[in-house]
Amino acid sequence: MNLLKDYSVDGGFLQSEQWRKFKEKTGLKTFFVGDENFNASILEHKISFGLKYFFIPRGPIFNLNIDIKKSINDIVQLAKKNNISWIRIEPQTYEDLEKIKKILGKNKIIKSAKNHQPAQTLMINLKESEDEIFSKMKKSTRYDIRLSDKTEVDFFQTRSDNDIEMFLDLLKNVSERHNIVGYPRKYYYDLFNSFNQDIFKLYVAKLDKKVLAGMLVSSFSNNAIYLYGASSNELRNLKAMSGLHWFVIKEIKKEGFLKFDLGGTKIIKDKNGKNIPALGSWNGFSRAKLGFCPKCEPVEFPGCYDIVLDNKKYFFYRFGQKLKSIKREIMKKIT
Repeated sequence: MNLLKDYSVDGGFLQSEQWRKFKEKTGLKTFFVGDENFNASILEHKISFGLKYFFIPRGPIFNLNIDIKKSINDIVQLAKKNNISWIRIEPQTYEDLEKIKKILGKNKIIKSAKNHQPAQTLMINLKESEDEIFSKMKKSTRYDIRLSDKTEVDFFQTRSDNDIEMFLDLLKNVSERHNIVGYPRKYYYDLFNSFNQDIFKLYVAKLDKKVLAGMLVSSFSNNAIYLYGASSNELRNLKAMSGLHWFVIKEIKKEGFLKFDLGGTKIIKDKNGKNIPALGSWNGFSRAKLGFCPKCEPVEFPGCYDIVLDNKKYFFYRFGQKLKSIKREIMKKIT
């Protein structure tokens, strides 16, 4: 039995030993609680005023059919030993969340003010044939892919320093256009240097030695996940990003992965039950991703929940977060 593969929705990469070791290299202190039926990779986060909390990204992951009370209690005791004020969990499913709630009691677990990972995504079923996957795309998306096939744009996987630099330039430009706070370049280089091409892959669309679009994909267990992507504002008529998406889908399917997770989305249903992108900052991203999987049922995650160990410190933290939120809204109105 492979616990992460068998009992996770997303493949379990953020709960893997590999990811935990990478986070240690970035300076975080980590812990692990687990056995053959339970997996909790824990990151210790330090924030203002000396506060510390444990974070279990997309976890813990466990077999629903076993008793996890001891494992949960072990995490709580470990947190108290390390002067942790709260434990932030990010369950894979609502069933996982309910099981943990029953162990802790209703008053000890609170919905976090924000989620760390997107609470919704679309997953393409790679068990279907290429023809089936393509035929289920939106007509406009199929048109763009056919158009990109007729151009001289090359699609390939790369680890070239020059290609990485051009991709990171695109990523920076997209972040600035959409007012997204991104990671520094060093973070992405640390990813490339810490993981081989079996786990982290950079795919690019290139014309005349210039990267027009790029996509960073992680591959783990049965899943491949679209982590970061960006395209140039130049030569958009070549539909390089659409062509790159289709190239990546075909490549990871050949490698034997069963699902392609398109990353975060915010999709709602219209009055006829049809998937449509929600209004707001995620509208454009969600609309583009829906083109590749318009009838896929969005996968919903519960999001982050906090197991409160020190009430005073936790509510002091929440009060501070609320003040920051109010300040941001005021600054938006002023500017």
